[in-house]
Amino acid sequence: MRNSFTSKQIAADLGVSQTTVSRALSGKGRVSPATRELVKKYIIEHGGTYEEPDSDGSEALTTNIAIVIPEDYNQNFMSFFMTCLSGIQETCQANGYDLLVTSCGNKDVSSLVRIVEKHKVDGVILARTYDNDAAVEFLQSKHVPFVTIGTTPVSNVTMIDEDNVGSAMEMTQILIAKGFKKLALICGSLDFIVNRQRLEGFNLGVEEAGLPLHGEIVYANKDTVADVSDCVSDILSKGADCIVCADDNLAMMTLNELRRRHVHIPGEVKIASFYDSTYLMQYHPSVTSLVFDSRTLGRKAAEKLLFMLGTFDSDQSESISLSYEISFRESTK
Repeated sequence: MRNSFTSKQIAADLGVSQTTVSRALSGKGRVSPATRELVKKYIIEHGGTYEEPDSDGSEALTTNIAIVIPEDYNQNFMSFFMTCLSGIQETCQANGYDLLVTSCGNKDVSSLVRIVEKHKVDGVILARTYDNDAAVEFLQSKHVPFVTIGTTPVSNVTMIDEDNVGSAMEMTQILIAKGFKKLALICGSLDFIVNRQRLEGFNLGVEEAGLPLHGEIVYANKDTVADVSDCVSDILSKGADCIVCADDNLAMMTLNELRRRHVHIPGEVKIASFYDSTYLMQYHPSVTSLVFDSRTLGRKAAEKLLFMLGTFDSDQSESISLSYEISFRESTK
C-alpha cells in the first residue's frame, strides 16, 4: 500500500470504520473476507499495491457477539440489563448475529478470556465500566473489537453512554429551584464510573445554584439495606427536605425504609432518583426520576460494534451520549 493512503481515508471512502480497515490491512482481529476484499480492491483501483497481511489466526467470523454484564448484579438491576439486552438482541438478530451472555468482575475476567481465546465471538459489548478496567485491557491486547456501555478513561475506546453528569446536575438545579434548600444524596460504590458521574452532577447542581455543599448529608459507597437504613436515620435527624438517590435500586431501599418508619412522602420529606424504573413509576406516591431509554442504549451499542465489524452500513462516531427526560411526579410535590 502506498504511503499516500491512510486507513482513515480508505474508511471514509468505503463507508466503514477506520478500525475495520486497520484490521483488514494488518490481519489482526476479525474482519469478513468480503470487507478485506473491498479494501484490497480500493487500494488497487487507486494505483496502490496490496500485500496480503499475516493473519493472527482469528479472522474467521463466528457471527456471535458477547455481552458482558457485571458478576455482582442482582435482581434489582435486572430491569436495566434486560432492557439493554432487548435492544442489543433486536439489532444483532436483524444483522445475522447471535448473542452470548457472560458475567465478569473488574478483577476476574476469566470467563471473557475463555470466550475470546476459544474464538467464540467476533466482538464484545461491556455493560459496565471501571477504573483500571481489566476487561478493556485484555480486549485491547487481543485486538478484539468492543464497545463499552458507559464511559471509560482509557483512550481509543468506542463508548456509548447516558449524560449522567449533565442530567444529575439539571435535576438537582430544578429541585433547588422548586424551593428545596437542604438536599441529601445517597450514592452507591464509587468504584463504578457512573456513580462518580452522578455525584459530580449533584455537586455541580448545588454549586451552580449558589448553595453550600452539605458534605455531611452526601453518602457514598452505600449499597446494602443496612447502609440505607443508617443513611435515612441520619438524614431525618439533620432535617433534609429532599432525599436524592443515585439509582433506582437505592431509591427502592430508601422508600422501603421510610415506609417502615411511617415517614410521609412528600409531606415530611421529598424523594427523587437519578434513574427510573417501573417500580418507581408505580409506587405510591410515584417517584420523580431521570428517564433514559435503555433499549436504545443497547441498540446503539450493538450498531456501533457491528459497524466496527464491517457488517452494519452506518457511519458511527467514536462515542455517543444519549438524551434523557426528567419526569416530575408526586414524590416532590
